[in-house]
Amino acid sequence: MMGGSALFTSGGGRSRLCMGVFLAALGFGQQSALGSPAAEAEARRPDGLAASTEPSVAEVVEKMLAGVGGREAIAKLRSFSFKAKGVRYRTGDGVEPGKGLFKVSSYDLQAFHDLQDERMRLDYRHGIFSGFVNEVSELVLADAGYVTGKDDAFLPAGAWAMESARRSSTARTQFLLNPHLLLHRILANPALVEGVVDAQLKHQLRPGSTVFPMTVDLDVMTGQRKLFAEPAWLKRWAAYDLARERHHRLQVNDEVYPIALYVHPDTGRISKLETKEHEWVRGDVSVEVLYEDWREFDGVFFPTRIRMVVAGFPALEVTRTGVEVNPPLADALFVAPEGINYHHNPSSSERGLRLSQWMQSWIQVGFAKDIYWPEVTAREIAPRVHFVTVPSDAVNSLVIEQGDGVVVIEAGPQDYRSEAIIEWIGRAFPSKPITHLVQSHHHVDHAGGIRPYAAVGAEIVVHERAEDYYAALFARPASVTLPDKFDRQSQPAKLSAVPAGGKLRIDDPRNPVVVYPVRTIHCQDMVTVHLEKAGMVFNGDLRSPRPDGGAGAQPEETQGGNDFNMYFYQYGLDLARTIEAYDLQPETIVGAHGFSEPYEAFTTYVAPYRRRVSEE
Repeated sequence: MMGGSALFTSGGGRSRLCMGVFLAALGFGQQSALGSPAAEAEARRPDGLAASTEPSVAEVVEKMLAGVGGREAIAKLRSFSFKAKGVRYRTGDGVEPGKGLFKVSSYDLQAFHDLQDERMRLDYRHGIFSGFVNEVSELVLADAGYVTGKDDAFLPAGAWAMESARRSSTARTQFLLNPHLLLHRILANPALVEGVVDAQLKHQLRPGSTVFPMTVDLDVMTGQRKLFAEPAWLKRWAAYDLARERHHRLQVNDEVYPIALYVHPDTGRISKLETKEHEWVRGDVSVEVLYEDWREFDGVFFPTRIRMVVAGFPALEVTRTGVEVNPPLADALFVAPEGINYHHNPSSSERGLRLSQWMQSWIQVGFAKDIYWPEVTAREIAPRVHFVTVPSDAVNSLVIEQGDGVVVIEAGPQDYRSEAIIEWIGRAFPSKPITHLVQSHHHVDHAGGIRPYAAVGAEIVVHERAEDYYAALFARPASVTLPDKFDRQSQPAKLSAVPAGGKLRIDDPRNPVVVYPVRTIHCQDMVTVHLEKAGMVFNGDLRSPRPDGGAGAQPEETQGGNDFNMYFYQYGLDLARTIEAYDLQPETIVGAHGFSEPYEAFTTYVAPYRRRVSEE
């Protein structure tokens, strides 16, 4: 716990905290530490959102308060709890670059919100696409955040302090999903509401041709996509009971981007919240939260169905039951793990606000990604070939020194990782520029940090099936919510495409790098890298060697041919066939995940599945 926090009053002991102070501490209604000039705030207003005198802001605010039970009921709302079931979706992991939706997890949640003492507890049971079940509790206090339970799919259960970005990401997500917390913010500081207009309620959902297919992967045995929903599902998402009715639209000042609240003119209930956040690759993205099926609980109305749309893609679907108003919440619910101290980092906390849904899409799948500036660990695994890792992101890169420059293989999930590696390269090879970045495929954990390399002038090497996708990402408008280095420079990105039926060679007499396309069920734009002199093949997601050299579950141990493990065997076979087709004859396989292994061990790993496929 932090001592001397400004969130505590000057009186003895802990006093009731001001809601406005707590919300400000979570990043609402403050001037950004990253810089956000007042003139820019006007340019960032949602389209058409301007001050209006008819109806007045005060009238619409009172109508909105009445719609959830009245000003007095909200002012007296000290706590609430509920149970919920949710489904989290994510984009960026599909078969086709820029298309498809990924159902990453479903969960059961018991939530406790204490508005009086500014604390929340979220008890999750996550069922993850890979078959893992994670039970984890998140505790957000006025001045700290903690996690207990099994939070990572591959790590044991435990207890630890949240990284500051995660704490603010979790808190912001709850404020977006719970309109009563926003109403408390407005009651604490009415000046945050800047204007009102009448507006049509519109949906920003992308067309079905972009959202579909919604899939975990291609089916291993048949090569067909496995859909978890049909077009009727998307139609239900797109449908609005009130789609053709006009609403009052309130603008609420916010540190990240102005928030627009769509208030029904008759009921006074909020139909939609609209704002923007940041994603590492796509930049500024729209965030819509739809509040539906409002029901009364002890004189206060709550939405029992909530949907979130990010960048036009479904992101979250929640159904709530068992809402309790002002339940007594025992202090024992909010006790921090013994012996664990939270250390607040203001810059990290602010990034968490701006990247909240990017972070949540990883947290709720059991692969939490931190967004601090990491330490780089590098070891030379062959002459002038460095195996580079950073804590927490579980992605490996290779740095290859050539005569006139440096080639990097694999960007990884986010910008700060890439910038840290670029900084390390500058120290290790001070006279050599980064000439190329080779990107194995478009999935977000591998390619999220691609833009810093373009900013330093590196040529970005990708499969030809992804060339247009990356060109569009580099051409996107500069970010307002979190500008990156590429936003701040005027040179266009340099892209080179690996032909589907050929190869791309980055020649060098000492350390040539050759990039080959891979035909795989994992995605359409996979490439693998052959280091001829080092005798190594680097791959992304097709083979992730284990540190103990083990192979994992054998094909005969899986169920019905479509167990999750079967995907990994098929990926391995896809890589093996590529190596054989181009007669590469490597000595070592290096993974973007995991470690490295002798090629002989890799062929042993693949052999049982190869036999099984040939028999079928």
